[in-house]
Amino acid sequence: GAGAASAAAGAEFAEFDAFAASLELAEQTEDYTEAARIRDQLQEAEAARPMAALMWRQLRRVRRELDLALNGPSSDAAGGPVGAEDVAARLAAINALQQMASPPSASSEAEHALHRVLREAAALGAEDDEEAEEVVEQIRGAAEDALWACWLKSGDEQVDDDLQRGLALLERDRLEEAMDAFTDVIRAAPDFAEGWNKRATAHYMAKQYERSIEDCKKVLELNPRHFGCLSGLGMCHAARGEDAEAMLWLRRALRVHPGMSGPRNMLISAAVQERLVPYSEQVIKALRLGSAEGIRDADEPPEGLRCSWDIHRVRPDGSEVGGACVYFLRVVVRNEASAPCAVQSLARFYVLKFADGHIFPFSRNTE
Repeated sequence: GAGAASAAAGAEFAEFDAFAASLELAEQTEDYTEAARIRDQLQEAEAARPMAALMWRQLRRVRRELDLALNGPSSDAAGGPVGAEDVAARLAAINALQQMASPPSASSEAEHALHRVLREAAALGAEDDEEAEEVVEQIRGAAEDALWACWLKSGDEQVDDDLQRGLALLERDRLEEAMDAFTDVIRAAPDFAEGWNKRATAHYMAKQYERSIEDCKKVLELNPRHFGCLSGLGMCHAARGEDAEAMLWLRRALRVHPGMSGPRNMLISAAVQERLVPYSEQVIKALRLGSAEGIRDADEPPEGLRCSWDIHRVRPDGSEVGGACVYFLRVVVRNEASAPCAVQSLARFYVLKFADGHIFPFSRNTE
């Protein structure tokens, strides 16, 4: 069965790997006679099993390009700043993985490697280092673009043309015609996930959420790590008012692609609604009643953290009376513990009461 075939291939790869490791060691120790002998043995083993050898060499290239994408061309500068040449080498490696993951001879190992870059790119930079964060976003963005480029190719020229025709119609909001084009793609290539995904997008734009969800489920049968589809499912359920289900799919999208801003922002907004809005409502009620009674304090911060705030009024024109005022609100979070403590600001809310009694609440995401 498939399991036995996989085990046999693994054994063959292990044999090839052993030859390659021995050859590398012989070359490093400058034992060229031994290196020549091992090279002959490797060539004989590959000639005896050419298909396995071809797969092994492709897998070795995938591993090499993945290592280059994540670690750069040299380990000498590990932990140091990532220079322009280093970034260029990483981007070239991602492009090579894209070529290997694309039809007609798409390598599942190469696509898996691109997913690893999406998940692990954050390790390239340190926190609070803007330059390193820019590199992370560049690498992660390249991996995302590479995956989309792979997914948009079916390996059939006519199918690809029909998909592009549907995308052009979608951009012009000709939704019914776009759906028809994507249906043509699905009929011609039912195992091509992107045909289903683009029709799901058209259904969503037409507010046909149930049909979009049905198409998304088919996408995930064919491509379980399609982060665009996972995010789209979250958006469909959110549009239907099914918040718990929406959050479930958005979290799944972020597990596949931690850098997606859309799902992250939607989750933050949901947290704002859950945590900050109740406090805001208490303050609004108290201001209307003219009493601070009934306002409970926010949850206590973790042990060792102290929070305080103050507000300052400034007249932009320097006058002491009349005119508009600018208010600066300052929040101070102080770590009084002996160990570092990570603090993240997700959102803030304000409730303003004007002289005429009007009350104006608003919140802002800070992430």
